[in-house]
Amino acid sequence: MAWRFPPLNSLRAFEAAGRRKSFTLAAEELHVTPGAVSRQIKALEEKLGICLFARNNREVRLTPDSKEYLDSLTEAFRRIDKSTSDLLDSRREKPLRIMCSMIVAARWLFPRLPRFLALHPNRHVSLTTALTTATSPIDTDVADLVIRLGTGDWPSHIRSHLLLPSEQIVVCSPKLLDRGRGQRQERCPRYEWTYREYSSRERFGE
Repeated sequence: MAWRFPPLNSLRAFEAAGRRKSFTLAAEELHVTPGAVSRQIKALEEKLGICLFARNNREVRLTPDSKEYLDSLTEAFRRIDKSTSDLLDSRREKPLRIMCSMIVAARWLFPRLPRFLALHPNRHVSLTTALTTATSPIDTDVADLVIRLGTGDWPSHIRSHLLLPSEQIVVCSPKLLDRGRGQRQERCPRYEWTYREYSSRERFGE
């Protein structure tokens, strides 16, 4: 098909000047001089054999014939812009959404992110920090990857990989141990439990 296209630069100058109703504002948008915009529009008018603007000393106005032409060009440029954006977006990798606790993010994840991004420069990472337990449900609509404590018995649709072994032990004072020695667990008095956060060196092997 033989397209009957006037020069693209002339079309861009006309579209910008008509939409902004000013050669000066069109020049700012296109990063050229007002004189360059005027020359491009003059060349387009000569190419088409139609006067596109009614000019006076202070303003330029579209003619009745050029208003419909402007609307069509604006829509065409918007469609070209959207198609270009859609094409580029389709080639970009989707963000990797990670959810973990703040301490895991600060002590384990952040030091390793630069190497990951160097290996995958086009991959963006979206991080959400949250306190979760081994029994908290994993919402795949929110995160692609979750780092948390657990026993490994995850739902069948979840793929899991062990990152770090974790051991938890119970400690108490010798006096408390002596009072409870020989008693069955259900007969032991109930005590308040406290939890000591491991240092980053203990937990993450730094």
